[in-house]
Amino acid sequence: MSPELRPGVYSAQEIRKHSSPSDLWMTIHGKVYDVTAFAQEHPGGVEVLLDCGGVDATEAFDDVAHSDLAREMLEPYFVGFAESAQRENTKEVSDPEKAPETAAKCTKRNDKLRDFRRQKTCASVLAGVALSCVIVVMILQKIQWLSLIQR
Repeated sequence: MSPELRPGVYSAQEIRKHSSPSDLWMTIHGKVYDVTAFAQEHPGGVEVLLDCGGVDATEAFDDVAHSDLAREMLEPYFVGFAESAQRENTKEVSDPEKAPETAAKCTKRNDKLRDFRRQKTCASVLAGVALSCVIVVMILQKIQWLSLIQR
């Protein structure tokens, strides 16, 4: 957290002001995080964070199934609480003023990331099967070659 920022309560309007690469905030489970310094290091890429900047990214964050370590990594970037979360006394943020196109863009980006991970897994499995087939063919050829030499 920046020294000039104290944990506070921020309105959806205030959070939306922080959606640029040089000033990037997002809300996750009612907590507001300034992820500007982390954006370049984000394993999913800076674009994912930019798409979710200035809005409630709870659904997108949960959809990717972040690990406990990822959740712990958020803590240094904590700047406060979303006003609506405080008002409703819940962990979930409901921001009726949130721009629907921004939320849709954030969700769409995370859907693409999830699909990419599935494709990556399928490619790994196929590569393993192909390698196994090559090894079997090589073994069979060696057996055939040895049997020809022994005759």
